[in-house]
Amino acid sequence: MQADRFPPRHHRRGIGRSTTLTPRLAKALVKLIVQTGRIEPAAPRCRIPPSTVTDSIARGQGRHVTRGANGLYAAFAGAVEKALGQYECDQLAGIQAAAAAKPENWTARAWSLERWVADVHTPLYR
Repeated sequence: MQADRFPPRHHRRGIGRSTTLTPRLAKALVKLIVQTGRIEPAAPRCRIPPSTVTDSIARGQGRHVTRGANGLYAAFAGAVEKALGQYECDQLAGIQAAAAAKPENWTARAWSLERWVADVHTPLYR
């Protein structure tokens, strides 16, 4: 009778644990990354550790130490790169619009952008 409750072993899809990254999770993460510009606040909102997200990105880019890339991970890594670029463009557009409308409003976005990519958007003081 117990054999009727569970499918035989050869009916399983594969051996091991299923992937954490699903298309639904990837879509939710990318949406949050576009809004925040960072992985660290987006990952906990989806109830996964940031290290899992960075591992998935590394796997998609072919940089993971033990696992190779596949279509889902490569698409996710590309979508995250695109989301980060979109965040940067949105911030720059906001700075330009605020500076055109009212010069004192652009400083908060500029401060955020300086901390986001310090080596690109921070002036060098020597």
